[in-house]
Amino acid sequence: MVRIFIYSVLATTLFVSEACSAIIYTNPADQHVLGSWEFSDTDAVLVHPMTFPIDLNRDGISDVSVTHHYLRGDGVLDKNAFDLLQAAQLGQRETASLLKEIRQIALSSANEGVNDFDALLSNQSSIESKLERIDRIANHTVYGDRVLLNGDSGFQGLASSSSVQVLNVDGTTFAGSHAVTIATAAERASFVTNLAALPILLGQDETLTINGVKVDLFEGMTRAQVRDRVNSFTDYTGVTAHIASSGLDAGTLRLQTTTFGSASEIAIISNVAAGMQGSTSIGTTETVAAGVDIVATIGGHQFNGQGNVVTADNGLARGLTIAVLSNDIDDAITAVGNLGVVMVSNESLSFAVGPPHPNVDFTLRSLHSSSLGLGVVGNVFANLSEINVTSNYLALNSLEIVDAAVDTVRIERSHIEHVLDDFFFPFGEAEIEGIGLAEIAVDGDGIGLLATGTPIGPTSRFSDVPLTLNSLTFNDRDSAFFGVRLQVDDQFHYGWIRAETAEDDSLIIRDFALESTPNKTIRAGFVPEPKTRELLLTAVFALGVFGRVLRRDGRLIQR
Repeated sequence: MVRIFIYSVLATTLFVSEACSAIIYTNPADQHVLGSWEFSDTDAVLVHPMTFPIDLNRDGISDVSVTHHYLRGDGVLDKNAFDLLQAAQLGQRETASLLKEIRQIALSSANEGVNDFDALLSNQSSIESKLERIDRIANHTVYGDRVLLNGDSGFQGLASSSSVQVLNVDGTTFAGSHAVTIATAAERASFVTNLAALPILLGQDETLTINGVKVDLFEGMTRAQVRDRVNSFTDYTGVTAHIASSGLDAGTLRLQTTTFGSASEIAIISNVAAGMQGSTSIGTTETVAAGVDIVATIGGHQFNGQGNVVTADNGLARGLTIAVLSNDIDDAITAVGNLGVVMVSNESLSFAVGPPHPNVDFTLRSLHSSSLGLGVVGNVFANLSEINVTSNYLALNSLEIVDAAVDTVRIERSHIEHVLDDFFFPFGEAEIEGIGLAEIAVDGDGIGLLATGTPIGPTSRFSDVPLTLNSLTFNDRDSAFFGVRLQVDDQFHYGWIRAETAEDDSLIIRDFALESTPNKTIRAGFVPEPKTRELLLTAVFALGVFGRVLRRDGRLIQR
């Protein structure tokens, strides 16, 4: 009886016949070669390499070894410095998470059609709660007795005037004294009407529309009651009401925005004519008023601010951001004139990393809400602490501020990551070397990476020294090839290995191939043609047996 055995064809092994030769092609399903590391109690690195053996000719014996491991540089941070920076990272991550939540709330408020006033107020209350948490994180992220995120671990600014609040000092500011003079005071948008004439103000019901919000007033209301009624809508309008109690302005009702600057506006109109007896005298013609932005000289250079906030963007004071507060007499405008000096000192962290590197100085900037979201041009708000989402317009402005704050925190986080990558975490490195009689192709500089189509053969240069490489070796290429020479019975067979680096400098082995004919050149990346494969498979199935393997003695055998 004759038995016919049919074996399944392995998808990972293919041959190309050409002049009695065969290319042995193998795809190991993207083998990721990644070692690991950990710290010992002595602050040393314990490395656990990973090795992936490659059997080029599929004879069961490994020909090439790829190993991934980790190294530490000569200059490194100690564990205490790492713990401090990790504490700062934790505070930064929590702040970033809160900013993400705040952004979602602001985006919800910007969807005006699905919110009523109560929903908007609830959103604003939630944001204020999260801003308080951001400030608590800034004040209470500590390592030992050092506060890390309140500005004390970076450049600090101390103002001699109580009218000046230092919001931020970045690493470009010169340590020293910087004089501050306000040439143009910042102003809130305001509207004034005289209500002193009548003891009982309103002779009829009246409706004011302030920044798009209707405020109903009622017959018989006094001046104080009108003021209080307008102020009950401040969360919606961004406007407050005040009555002058003395002097020539006694009895004047002033409506003014809660924020300073040209982006702050009051748009107001009444449904009762200005000449009507017992009215607010606001009238039925809409009046629009805008605020004024501050202009300040800091360290001898003049800068245009936004609202009551101004940043020096050149000179020795570059990077210094201050807010000027309301003056003592009229809170509709800021203080003006000579406001003393801001004394800047450098309190940045300094880490010893040892030779060959000098000490690493590191600045942790303030992540208070008033120090985030600075410098958004044309925005109603000057920083994150001011944002308000009780209308579509305000919510859209708030989103811009939040996005700027997110960018700042992201940059701060990246600064720590870069320091840790450079001076603390070990860096990944891989080695590829031939085993036994296998060698790796190199060029004149000892580099073994080849481009697609590079011929690998008798004219190539090979080395039995392990080839060391990382992501820099790949020079931003997605993948590259290693040429291989395998000696069997004093004859050479040539092949290639395709690999790429991951972000951690580990290697991913994609595929590899070997020319079975001795001394025959193979080109990097070349694989069997589909038509040739089909012809071969047809022939294989006709025979009923598949599997030729190049043995160490150089012969092709069937089994």
